[in-house]
Amino acid sequence: MLLEFAVSIGVLWLIVAASLEFGRAYLASHVLQTAARTAARELALDADVAWNASFDDALSRVFDADYLVIDQECLEDEALTEGITPGEHLATILSERGLILNQMLRPLMIREDVDVGGQVRRLLRYPGALMAANTPASGAWDCVEEDYAIGIPEVNDALSSITFHPVVQEIEEGGPYFSLGAEPDPDAFLQAGTVALQIHYPFQASGMSNWRLIDPVDGVYRAEDTAETAGYAIDYAVDHDDQPLLEATELHELDAEDADGALQAYALTESGRHIPVYGGSLGLGDQLMLGRSVRPFRRLISAQAVAPREVVGL
Repeated sequence: MLLEFAVSIGVLWLIVAASLEFGRAYLASHVLQTAARTAARELALDADVAWNASFDDALSRVFDADYLVIDQECLEDEALTEGITPGEHLATILSERGLILNQMLRPLMIREDVDVGGQVRRLLRYPGALMAANTPASGAWDCVEEDYAIGIPEVNDALSSITFHPVVQEIEEGGPYFSLGAEPDPDAFLQAGTVALQIHYPFQASGMSNWRLIDPVDGVYRAEDTAETAGYAIDYAVDHDDQPLLEATELHELDAEDADGALQAYALTESGRHIPVYGGSLGLGDQLMLGRSVRPFRRLISAQAVAPREVVGL
């Protein structure tokens, strides 16, 4: 009886974990695609955007990257003063500022406690690598953590490189496309005056580990150690003018370990247990498996949407 249970429990756990994690991935992909379509439609129909405006200028009307990292304690204090829940207060703030895309990405945000420089901060943030922002503070809202930015890591094991992307960006291949005065690649499949955006989400599982192929001939895989990406080359996605799309740098303080051996960036369950799914300066997380520190199972999910601009006057 015990032997049968021992054999079946592993398979049962795999089925349960896979169902939960891939269900979460499907939910994230649905949220992303809906958000991308809505944002593209809003930008295409916005009559207040100049005909020769850049994509970034238009995007700022519906999305602000500063609101991807929020001080949770500040949010709770303001909500208590208003007599509403933190979620309702955040929705009100985003609605008042017209940040439609930020509102649609709210279901994907996570709560996380982060120890930087000996100071623990409770954050509500978008998943990915928590990075130091290199842009000046805008003073948009007291609860916005303007010292931080979010970078979406794209891992290429074949080239031993990690490329950081912004959460939202214009589809750059053959672009730019947004401005009616733009001159995109003549061989591109899109023409000037087209909204072409993409949104990135780094799906990382809390119940499954990442495995890598170590013997292509025999098809042998093993769990990926956290140290294996330590020497990867770091790069940043660039626009059509070869300018970096993300003005931020890695927070190497997040690679330090606490007394329990966990990375400093971690999420907390109700029992207080650390689950650093997006921990570390690379945002690739950390799991303990049979005494080894390994990476969570990860996939980069990207949603794209394209819409022709409707300009009624110049």
